[in-house]
Amino acid sequence: MNPSVKGLSLFARLVGLSVREAGRNTMGLILFFAIPVLFLGVVEITAGEGIVPIKLYYPEETLQCLLTVRHACIVFAAAALCGFLSAYYALSLFHQNFEYFRFCVFSGMHPAVLLAGRFIFLVALIVLLAGATTLLTGMLVTIYQPFVVFAGFVLIGIIYGACGGIAGTIVRDVLAAFLAVALLADLDAAWLQNPVYYTSGQNLGLIRWLPAFYPCQMIFAGGFTEDPNPAALSGSLLYAAVLLGILLVIILFRLRGVRRGHALHEPPSAAHQSPSGVQS
Repeated sequence: MNPSVKGLSLFARLVGLSVREAGRNTMGLILFFAIPVLFLGVVEITAGEGIVPIKLYYPEETLQCLLTVRHACIVFAAAALCGFLSAYYALSLFHQNFEYFRFCVFSGMHPAVLLAGRFIFLVALIVLLAGATTLLTGMLVTIYQPFVVFAGFVLIGIIYGACGGIAGTIVRDVLAAFLAVALLADLDAAWLQNPVYYTSGQNLGLIRWLPAFYPCQMIFAGGFTEDPNPAALSGSLLYAAVLLGILLVIILFRLRGVRRGHALHEPPSAAHQSPSGVQS
């Protein structure tokens, strides 16, 4: 078989395996469909209509706008949900079945095929989650730039997906890895990036270094104003590239010993064998 055709076949099978894994992950499917509806529904029911000042950080100025508590909290909660759910799925993809894929690499599958299949399936999940969250958020409140909000949801999903993948590959205990992801999402995306909180907060320099800051600023700019925030886009892309690069290096490091063991167990080539089949 043509090597390129064989590689595409392996890639398609790997993506199909990822889809079946998602189908067998009952808790993941419940989280995927129930949590956004539940959380945003609770915010819709309980948030008031009082007016609060919100600060948005642009490259050359700080823009202040007045919003209802309900509007600010729904958009903020949607951003936090995208980050947490993306981290959870990445943790599942790169932790629970990592030993199986180590076996696939040992059996001859190239790591590039493995990583491409995993990453593409993860990005597809994030895009689906971001699209559904954007639609649900737009049904509850006015979004001034829906495509910018959607892109922000995708970027916070990729950033937190990389964090979840890093935790899943470093921490061998799945409960400890999940706790690390949950604490990061709770501290960063679900607390410190709350626009009502950081508008009157202190030590904002610390908040700006956290992973969710730039994608949240992008989401808030698209959800609350008609002015895009190019600095937030650049910062989000930089964070995503750095974290994905770290995840890639960790995965390749863990697979390095597998590839080395596979090379040691390969049969000798014909060039090193005598005509009788005995190695010379």
